[in-house]
Amino acid sequence: MAEQTASRVHKTMGLDHADFWRVAPALMSGYSWEKVSPTLLRGERDGGQVALHLGPETRRRIAMFELPNTELTIEFTGLDEQTRREFMENFDRRFRRGGG
Repeated sequence: MAEQTASRVHKTMGLDHADFWRVAPALMSGYSWEKVSPTLLRGERDGGQVALHLGPETRRRIAMFELPNTELTIEFTGLDEQTRREFMENFDRRFRRGGG
């Protein structure tokens, strides 16, 4: 049975809202989900819920470069630790950028 506690994760993402919404379907695999508003994605699974709240789009300037920047809050309610961990592993995998 899922815990009935809420937990939050805050992230600063190097993307804009359009980038986020392109990845959303793969991110929410295994969840019944909906785009509630341009800044809110909500998914349900096993009687619990995950909500992703997008902050305003901003730009980060580094020397001559300007990059998109969005604050994101992920809120889990009624999902056990294993399910939350699996979601975050999938999230990190979906948004991982190449480099090295």
